[in-house]
Amino acid sequence: ATFDQIYIKYPRNKPLKVGERYDIYKTIKPVTHPHNKRALGQMVEILGTVQINELSKANVARGTILRAINPIERGYLVGKLKRKFKAVRPVRNTRTRVKGSVVAVMNNIHLIGTKMLVFIDRGKKFNVKVGYTFYVTRRGDSYRAIRSFEQKTRPEERKWPREFVASVVVVDVGWNHSVGFVNKALKEIRLGDRVELLVDAVVK
Repeated sequence: ATFDQIYIKYPRNKPLKVGERYDIYKTIKPVTHPHNKRALGQMVEILGTVQINELSKANVARGTILRAINPIERGYLVGKLKRKFKAVRPVRNTRTRVKGSVVAVMNNIHLIGTKMLVFIDRGKKFNVKVGYTFYVTRRGDSYRAIRSFEQKTRPEERKWPREFVASVVVVDVGWNHSVGFVNKALKEIRLGDRVELLVDAVVK
């Protein structure tokens, strides 16, 4: 818990630094693409922050937990994670026809709504920028898809008009992925839903 002393084993080639603060975290689950099952990364949960007080010659550090969000246990990981708060203003999309999928959500749920964070399998590699807006679109019989949690659009449904389901503002961008904030959702979003970068699109 907060202010407890802990001991941290670290590799010799990656020493910790006295006085530095590090995040304590654990892996929650692997993230795989909902369509091709390709491994994309690991979802992690941050449990707290530790400050290093002392190092030993046996590659063991002693530190003080400065903040514990949840109980911290043996076996949890320690390292520097990218963690910051920032205000993101939507900007005009200048890239079009970039298509991707919703591949993960912060919580272990099936249906995603407004003001939730999602992960999209498109990033800097596709010239995606912070502030861009992805639009979740669907074609076909939504009732059947919801009943079966079906991810694919059937070939015979491609003749149906495209339906705008939600808008997602990009708040952080990696090379192969983006983190998006669901700005507005008319219907629930599902893992595997198609997203597109479009110019002058509006979710009414």
